[in-house]
Amino acid sequence: MSVTAVVAAGLAGITYRQMDHWVRKGWIETNGGGSQGVPRWLDWQQRQALEAMATLVLAGVQAETAAALVRGDGDVLARLRVALESCEQLRESV
Repeated sequence: MSVTAVVAAGLAGITYRQMDHWVRKGWIETNGGGSQGVPRWLDWQQRQALEAMATLVLAGVQAETAAALVRGDGDVLARLRVALESCEQLRESV
């Protein structure tokens, strides 16, 4: 079932503006839209990718790294380790 980008962003716990930025960067794909007044739609798979990326970003992973993880790009594990180590160091300093 497809949902509008506004609904998908809300379900993912992010703003539409944040999702729009990710779409413009090419990190998230949508169906249609992109021009003023034309709604974007996300299918189930696109929505899952958006929610996974939002979860990672809200957990402290940089957006570019989160996008690479969601896409399954190579060399992502190394970047994820760096991100997780940064989070761990921050937690230890508190």
